[in-house]
Amino acid sequence: MTVEDSPENLMRRFADCWNRGDAVELVALFVDDADFVNVVGLWWRKRKDIERAHAYAFARYFKNAKITFDEIKLRSLRETIAIVHGKWLMTGQENPDHSPGAQREGVLVLVAELTNNGWRAVACQNTDVAPGAETNMIEGGKLKPVSY
Repeated sequence: MTVEDSPENLMRRFADCWNRGDAVELVALFVDDADFVNVVGLWWRKRKDIERAHAYAFARYFKNAKITFDEIKLRSLRETIAIVHGKWLMTGQENPDHSPGAQREGVLVLVAELTNNGWRAVACQNTDVAPGAETNMIEGGKLKPVSY
């Protein structure tokens, strides 16, 4: 496991682990009792759950997915606490019928803490960007991005 020397490197290593489909190394970026909320609101509350969920996704719909961060913003709260925002672009996700999915974009937010093992994520929130939408509504039992 690599020691992360800066909070921004957590975001860079997240992309590296993602692009290799390596759930074990990805979860090593987190503390044991980390929280992770994914793009559809699933909330994993422990490192083992974060690993299990990513291993499942990498074996199925993210087999060929690649993610890049085109913007990373650091906000230091203290010498040992930081918030890192990363704007991402993903390609290569598979649709349920195994056809290539469309490109996606979103924002990943990490709350990072300097530990004895370097910088680690204590919380993560991942959000898809819904182009042209201002909010979400439930219509006919389905989530629908809407604009007013």
